[in-house]
Amino acid sequence: AALAIAPGGIDFGTERDPPRFIYLMLTSATSYGRYLGALARIARLMVIPARRQALLDAATPTAVMSVLEAEHPPAAQPR
Repeated sequence: AALAIAPGGIDFGTERDPPRFIYLMLTSATSYGRYLGALARIARLMVIPARRQALLDAATPTAVMSVLEAEHPPAAQPR
């Protein structure tokens, strides 16, 4: 997965406000459950205006990860 942040938006020629966040997710054809789970998590994170603004204000990849992990800490790694 990847996240691109364009504070000024990217003009795709539509009448709506240009998107400022672009997500890329690559999955296998049989990984619908994981894909839908990830999409749901993104939707829950991005519905919060303060979270979106914090992402726009993040100046480094580390700062972006801090914003994303603030509510959803990373899953424990198997030992």
